[in-house]
Amino acid sequence: MTDPAHGGDNALPATVDPSLGEDDLRTFGISLLTSAGVVGIIVGLAARHTLGNVFAGLQVALAHMLAVDDVVVGSRG
Repeated sequence: MTDPAHGGDNALPATVDPSLGEDDLRTFGISLLTSAGVVGIIVGLAARHTLGNVFAGLQVALAHMLAVDDVVVGSRG
């Protein structure tokens, strides 16, 4: 006798409820993907300023635009 929880013939992943129908699983998958998309957009918007500074720093570091004895003039605003 095989135990379905340990790889038997009728084994299902632990996160799938066998009583769910095909439409329920499709709805769950769509809502999961939609939630992941919304979270991705929120995180992207929140990290936009930080990532902009990171990429600007990399550009300055890799382009060698500054040399010894250069004067950097900046403005606020």
